[in-house]
Amino acid sequence: MIQFEEDVKEFLKVLDPEVLRKAQNSTLTRMRSKTATRLSKEARSKYNISAAAVRDALSKRLKFSKQSQPKQAFLWYISRRIGLINFGAKFKKVRTPRGVRQAATVKLYKNRPRKKLKRAFIASGGNSNVQLFQRERAGQTSRLPIEALYGPSVAQMIGSDAVLNDAREFVKEEYPVELMRQIDFQLSKL
Repeated sequence: MIQFEEDVKEFLKVLDPEVLRKAQNSTLTRMRSKTATRLSKEARSKYNISAAAVRDALSKRLKFSKQSQPKQAFLWYISRRIGLINFGAKFKKVRTPRGVRQAATVKLYKNRPRKKLKRAFIASGGNSNVQLFQRERAGQTSRLPIEALYGPSVAQMIGSDAVLNDAREFVKEEYPVELMRQIDFQLSKL
């Protein structure tokens, strides 16, 4: 959590408390959106994932606490692990001792090359959703058992130290600027 120790009493001496309250609520709402965008960009700079996948993990889990003192805004990323099919999985022809075969490849990280997965294939699962599957043992001749392959969850991507530190620095720089902008706006409405 990021906290700001501002001398609110100085603002209260000069401003109407209602103006400050409205400005603070607007600032927290805007900073929540800006920080979510910043977190998404930082996570996507490392992982090969779409912005929509990051946004979906956040969409219904926003909370804005108006009752607490000091005011707080929360960003909650809650998601399951994402199937490797969402990380650019595709087929590639490879030569094997048994001839030319199709191998599944995936690109999990943006700055690393594609990775060929052994015994992996792309198929639709039981609920008609396409997944990347892998046979459990090498040389397996029967069709089963197979398992779907998953990558990290959005919460794990966002929760890395580098991403969180960048977000903290962003909020420390941007919060006072946005607060003053909102105070000016609220004063212009008077």
